[in-house]
Amino acid sequence: MLHPRWQFASTGGGHEEGINNPLTEHFEGDHNYYLAREVIQNSIDARDDLGKPVTVKFNLEHISSQEFPGLDDFKQVMSLCLVTHKHDSKTSDFFSRSLDLLSLSKIPLLKISDYNTIGLHGGDKERGKPWYTLVKSIGVSQKVGGEGGSFGIGKGAAFAASSLRTVFYSTTSKEDAKSRFIGVSVLVNFDEGDDTKQSIGTYSLTKQSTIYDPSLMGNFRRREKGLDIYIMGYMTENNWKDELIKSILRNFWYAIINEDLIVEIDGMYIGFNSLEELLTKYFLDEPFKDYIEPKGNPLYYYKSIISSTCKKFEGNLKSIGKTNLYFLPLEESLNYVAMMRRSHMVIYSRPFYSSSPYAGVLICDDKDGNEQLKKMEPPTHDKWDPARNKENGKKIMDEIENWIRTCLKKMRAERQSEIAEIPELEKYLPLSEEAETGKQVDHYNKNKITEKEETSKLVSENSSFSVKSRIEPYKVSIINKEETGLGGSGIVVRTGSRKRNKKNQKAPGGGSGKNKAYSSEEVNGRIYSMSKNFIDQEYMVVIRSQIDAKSNLKFRAIGEEGSEKVKIKKVLDPRNVNYKISNNCIYGFYLEKDKEIRIKLFLEDKLKCSLNMEAYEI
Repeated sequence: MLHPRWQFASTGGGHEEGINNPLTEHFEGDHNYYLAREVIQNSIDARDDLGKPVTVKFNLEHISSQEFPGLDDFKQVMSLCLVTHKHDSKTSDFFSRSLDLLSLSKIPLLKISDYNTIGLHGGDKERGKPWYTLVKSIGVSQKVGGEGGSFGIGKGAAFAASSLRTVFYSTTSKEDAKSRFIGVSVLVNFDEGDDTKQSIGTYSLTKQSTIYDPSLMGNFRRREKGLDIYIMGYMTENNWKDELIKSILRNFWYAIINEDLIVEIDGMYIGFNSLEELLTKYFLDEPFKDYIEPKGNPLYYYKSIISSTCKKFEGNLKSIGKTNLYFLPLEESLNYVAMMRRSHMVIYSRPFYSSSPYAGVLICDDKDGNEQLKKMEPPTHDKWDPARNKENGKKIMDEIENWIRTCLKKMRAERQSEIAEIPELEKYLPLSEEAETGKQVDHYNKNKITEKEETSKLVSENSSFSVKSRIEPYKVSIINKEETGLGGSGIVVRTGSRKRNKKNQKAPGGGSGKNKAYSSEEVNGRIYSMSKNFIDQEYMVVIRSQIDAKSNLKFRAIGEEGSEKVKIKKVLDPRNVNYKISNNCIYGFYLEKDKEIRIKLFLEDKLKCSLNMEAYEI
């Protein structure tokens, strides 16, 4: 019976191939970003049931070094690489570290599995088939299902994420129901006796042939249709999990909205229901223009699609067919358009000038248009280059650019026609330079209130504030004292210092009953404005509690001359709790010990304001 082993073919006197392999070099330094982008786009393109999303799972595992296929052979190859390149410090350092890792009792690996995909079919000599393109070729792009992923140069991202430059592939194909398994290692030329070996080798059968016998696959066998990728010696430094999540959010937020894709990373679910919460968590405090590809903050591209204030333009372009364009009017300049086609991955984003700030999204779902745009992409699928589609490229880009500029002019004209003068609006708008530029104002850390006798009732009685409200985004300080108020104790959240109002001015607040208040050590939190426009008012209320309790929450708008009640339209709690709401109050809110709770608050009022919150024990 034949047994698989590591094999590297002879160069036959060919040229030298060093550690800076072009297959991995492009992805060095930011391998997690590219890993998520390249792997997921290929999985989306291999989708089986179009009525269901593709699911991609990333799981960090640790296997015994003895479970590493062909361990002794592989260590021998690594040793030969080290000896051959002992005078090259970069190369010798790499192989010294690799041998140290292989000597450990446990080796980390990242297993990436996709579901609702068709798997890979084809044989070792079937050029043009997906399996051959993945494991037997470099620089060959096989388009799966007529879409964007290709198993071309992008597969190098997996090798760049491996401290051993080694990846195993295991698949079961829908087409022929066969299982396939092979290991691929991208190293350097090395000398073995009088022969010099090639830099790329495989864990395979005779003549580097694919393993089809399930009994030879061990725990690496893929039992259902789809593909498993094992990145051996996976690099787990630099917050690998967060970096993968951010890459998925940047590149695939629309695929997730459209329910084309679900991702799990070590048990963390990224899907339609969790998308907005994760975008807010990772990108709310980030600048509009962060210049990480694709340029621009993905939270506001996302809002360009889902916000009630977005502007949608439907086009039927001569060169690419049916295309949709979305704009979200903003207060601060982003002025980039995210460009997508049928894969629903953000290919790239590019700027278009407008005197009215916006975030934009262009999506071409037309089948023929998708093919034309695909021809304009380099192997990394990160731009539309007219020169790559010599027949139609320039015509396509000219039409797209002219249409975007025309729609921007229409949106600007509509927005100007909607401007109206609102009395006393300035009371509740951010007036500071920091607010206007979108810089974070952290009152929670900087402006803690230390007056010993202050209570929430004193704050509400005959009070106004000597500093201007700051919102964008909004963090607040908290004071917790016993008070007389809304049937319970309160958490008061506000900015600025007090000064007495006119003698006869009616004070806001009120209520009856002496109640125990929570201390700041027991409960604290922050309030962010989620809205980047003047119409659709949403707020994120972040509450941290050191106690388990049920409470009532009351909200007020704070301006330069006091506070006013707001009217709550809707509350979204990720715990799926339905609350009774009346005017500015939420009743029966659950505080949980040692847990940060984030709720979304929607107000009836269309004007942005700085919010104060009071919480009362029931």
